[in-house]
Amino acid sequence: MTAYVFPGQGSQFSGMGKDLYDADSNARIWFEHANDILGFNLTDIMFKGSDEDLKQTNVTQPAIFLHSVVKGKVMVMPSSQAWSQGILLVSSARWWRLALWNSPMV
Repeated sequence: MTAYVFPGQGSQFSGMGKDLYDADSNARIWFEHANDILGFNLTDIMFKGSDEDLKQTNVTQPAIFLHSVVKGKVMVMPSSQAWSQGILLVSSARWWRLALWNSPMV
């Protein structure tokens, strides 16, 4: 068994996730889907936001969670498999994890 531990609030930084977004088409889909679920463009804040923008709890929690989910999926499996397998990630933003996990992403 392999376990991955991801950081929590306080580890956010401007540009977080941009490398994944640029490098993987499935990651782009996941980031855009999160924007739709949240009802605002989280990726703009993650990629270009100020430190103050990123410190807002309504941004910090989903940004760190999303970055961890996408990073975990990219790290664990080849691109074609990573997006069809379930990966358990623990987060304090449980409401958001459930919204994403129950979505029809492939």
